[in-house]
Amino acid sequence: MGSEQVIRMILAAALMAVLGIIAAPAAMAQKTSGFYIGGGGGTASYLDLSNVCNNRLPAAGVPVDSCDNRGVAWKGFAGYQFIRYFGVELGYYDFGKGTIKTASGGQVEFKARGPYAGIVVTAPMTDRLSFIGRVGALRWSTKLNADANSGFPGASDNGINGSFGVGLEYMFTDTFGMRGEFERFVTVGDDATTGQTNINVWTVSGLVRF
Repeated sequence: MGSEQVIRMILAAALMAVLGIIAAPAAMAQKTSGFYIGGGGGTASYLDLSNVCNNRLPAAGVPVDSCDNRGVAWKGFAGYQFIRYFGVELGYYDFGKGTIKTASGGQVEFKARGPYAGIVVTAPMTDRLSFIGRVGALRWSTKLNADANSGFPGASDNGINGSFGVGLEYMFTDTFGMRGEFERFVTVGDDATTGQTNINVWTVSGLVRF
């Protein structure tokens, strides 16, 4: 997904949220504050893993045969909604692994994970459905795990970079709901060690409000 597509999706979702606020004043009757917890999973795309395959590993003398940039992602989170439109959230993300096959028959796995924190903005569209937008930061940890046949010693690194996302939340009851979200985590990793990549994540999560 290119940056223009992401921007268009954000603008379209924001327009839907504004229309929802105008058309659905009944949404204001919902619970407006409190703690919540949740978790979910989905798919992650390591958008720039090709740089590891085409540059980082060949520079270390490891020719690459194939490069799979998709992983199975999961997350757990907890947050506090201060008012109907604003809250904060803490959580932990595991983005799964990208798999690189080397010409020698070995395998190198690119892994990324870490805790995150951010601000979550909620815009009601109906009394149950809301648009959500978020911005925050990830304390990432990246690893290149290599087996003995790959000829690569492996590498690891860590750091902090930003993230943003958009999605929809539907509350089936006042307590239980679900979210579908797209999130982008920017410049995860370091080119000098594990390689660096942007990560796109699509998830479905359940949440419980207290």
